[in-house]
Amino acid sequence: MRLLDSDEDPREFLAWIVGLIVVVRVVQVLVIQPFIVDGSSMLPTFYNNNLLIVDKLSYKIGEAKRGDVIVFRFEKEGSDLDGKYFIKRLIGLPGDTVIVDGTSTSIITPNGTLTPDESFVKFQKNNQYISKQLLADEYFVMGDNRDGSYDSRSWGAVHSNQIAGKVILQIFPVLDVMPGKMSYTKEN
Repeated sequence: MRLLDSDEDPREFLAWIVGLIVVVRVVQVLVIQPFIVDGSSMLPTFYNNNLLIVDKLSYKIGEAKRGDVIVFRFEKEGSDLDGKYFIKRLIGLPGDTVIVDGTSTSIITPNGTLTPDESFVKFQKNNQYISKQLLADEYFVMGDNRDGSYDSRSWGAVHSNQIAGKVILQIFPVLDVMPGKMSYTKEN
């Protein structure tokens, strides 16, 4: 088997390969990027070693939405985890107040109070009370495995400049558009 025909110039082939690598890298830096789940904080939605595709462009041209699953760079000086990427579900948006009372979550927005339908959460944490008002560039995130997730309940809000993007596709173990949207009940 031959890579090149006898009349083909190896430099043209090399230029084609280099061009392909450049295009793939530009897409990875600006548009989408693969991430591998490391840990159990998103059970049962995602499992350890799931391969995900993250859309890096959406939040540059649009707004994040409550219920999105995001990947962000964790920043806490002095922590062993500083600089690592986390995957969590976006619960509270800038200007919201998020209240976690045992297994109940409420979100006070400028338009009223929301109670998310979190029926997909299988592992709750019962002994917590947190109330956090979010500033203009802050987001409140939690893992779907509430009992085994290190998230905004422990270290506070994620800033907009930390967010790498939104999970749009699960490649491995099964090709699947991800994740389902959360629904909310508005209280008067």
